[in-house]
Amino acid sequence: MRFDLAWSGERAEGMALGVGSLVVAMLTLSGCGLLSGGDTQADETSRDETGQIVDAGEVGVNALKLGDCFNDNPVDPGAEVVDVLTVQAVPCSEPHDNEVYYLGALPETSYPGEELVDELVLDQCLTVFEAFAGVSYEESRLDIGRIFPSEANWADEDRGYICLVYDVDLQKLEGSMRGRGY
Repeated sequence: MRFDLAWSGERAEGMALGVGSLVVAMLTLSGCGLLSGGDTQADETSRDETGQIVDAGEVGVNALKLGDCFNDNPVDPGAEVVDVLTVQAVPCSEPHDNEVYYLGALPETSYPGEELVDELVLDQCLTVFEAFAGVSYEESRLDIGRIFPSEANWADEDRGYICLVYDVDLQKLEGSMRGRGY
């Protein structure tokens, strides 16, 4: 499974420059992860009865749940697309880089190409952003990251994608960003 990471819009231009951490923007599902062993279904966290993470651990991108918070993986500065299998998930009460705010699936079609897949996912992430954040995207200090299927995943009939938020200035987030007007 291969996942790509891409940075969104104008806000992303400054992010990819000289940043040594994984800033979530576009993740595509792939066979070579940033962390060794990367099982995309694994979840090494401890969760409470509501499913919230209470103890940090490695989580496969296919095991991420709505509301999960996680930190960036190291990447090469300036990378526009990054393959990711797993991330280091943490309780949202701890400082973190990203929060999952939407899970969706693309329609069953032939693979339209990475650029169009990214565009379709970004459009949907923008559509649901205000309902999550409590303010419009333009008014927010949050930016949008996406995890979506690569061509190889598409061939395996994987159409799932994930919308993420992170601070536009790459500051750590604390607590959930849901409805915070941030």
